[in-house]
Amino acid sequence: MARRSEAEIDAGLGRIYDAMEACIDRGLRQQGCLPGGLKVRRRARQVLETIARRTDERVTDPIAAMDFINVWALAVNEENAAVAGW
Repeated sequence: MARRSEAEIDAGLGRIYDAMEACIDRGLRQQGCLPGGLKVRRRARQVLETIARRTDERVTDPIAAMDFINVWALAVNEENAAVAGW
């Protein structure tokens, strides 16, 4: 708070959070191949669907939440690769 007010900091953090959330959402919706000549298939959406099907079976597994964190990271990774491939 040496250079910005608390409200400015909160607003800035809100924008960062919104950008991160939008990137995850976009990555989880996309299908097909990433741009570029390697024809790397996107996997985040398929992995999310697999996790969602298994969630009811794994309610008592304390590590199951990590599956969602991992698929969010995969979605962001694919989005970064898609932008880098332009």
